[in-house]
Amino acid sequence: MGRQMISEPEATLHDEPFRTRIEDLATAIEERPGIEVDEVPPTRSSRHLYWMVGGLCALIIGIAEVGILLRGNMLDAPAPPPEVRAIYEHDPCAARMAAVMDALTAYRLARGKPPSALTALYPDYLAFPPVDPATNQPYGYEVIGESISLTCPLSDTAAPADQGSARPPDA
Repeated sequence: MGRQMISEPEATLHDEPFRTRIEDLATAIEERPGIEVDEVPPTRSSRHLYWMVGGLCALIIGIAEVGILLRGNMLDAPAPPPEVRAIYEHDPCAARMAAVMDALTAYRLARGKPPSALTALYPDYLAFPPVDPATNQPYGYEVIGESISLTCPLSDTAAPADQGSARPPDA
């Protein structure tokens, strides 16, 4: 169906009661007293914004606290007693073992976990292979949970006397 065009004089005749009602309604609205509002209530979107900003702040604070705790645990390691330091100052195995421990710390900071074997430290973290310079034996290395155990290998001269064979001496 097509649209019918109404001529101007015809349109005003039919729309007069409607126009009168619209004008009466507009006048009634203008005469009505306004409602005073002290504060506009927050919209839903602004509440979500506050929650989002608060959540991000809490997340950042939590990450900072974890970083402080992790760093504090690494830096608060007690220093060895002077007697122990004196024994190991002139020991080539202990001196090199300190460099290996520094390399293990750097590896853990870079990758988030200790290596599965000490050979992973050479050549990126250590300038020398991780072996004892006196015996040319690898260091004892074990990861236990979050801790690392590193020991110098026993040399033949440093082995206890009772560590020989398990059978009794011949008579």
